[in-house]
Amino acid sequence: MLRLAGLFGTTAQAQDWLQRFDTMYATLSSQVKAAVGDARPVVVAHAFMTPWAAFAGLQVAGTFGPQPLTADKNAELAAKKPTIIFDNGHVPLGQPLAQQTGAKIIELINFPGNDLDLFGVFQKDAQLIMQAFGH
Repeated sequence: MLRLAGLFGTTAQAQDWLQRFDTMYATLSSQVKAAVGDARPVVVAHAFMTPWAAFAGLQVAGTFGPQPLTADKNAELAAKKPTIIFDNGHVPLGQPLAQQTGAKIIELINFPGNDLDLFGVFQKDAQLIMQAFGH
């Protein structure tokens, strides 16, 4: 990002944005980790949503997607006895696994809305995860 900013003559703005982003990320991640607390659910995640587990201080036991779940993949993930599924809210695929296991689905996003605000993506997903853990 800073290399491109240098080419466009916007290095100061990019550095400011990165500082604000790093601060927001650290704050939200701390809040989510506090909400998760000592809970250690078995998490499976859509391949594009695995970074949210680290954001929440959780480990991913298995992944699926971006292609639809096959019967074999569903059985493989169900054998891990997931209690939480981090699914892709833009293209949700985890419902068959949730139906089979009773796991709670958290449909996270990875694209901003019409406002194109990346901060909003993090705020929304942090809120969704905290709600799933009762906060």
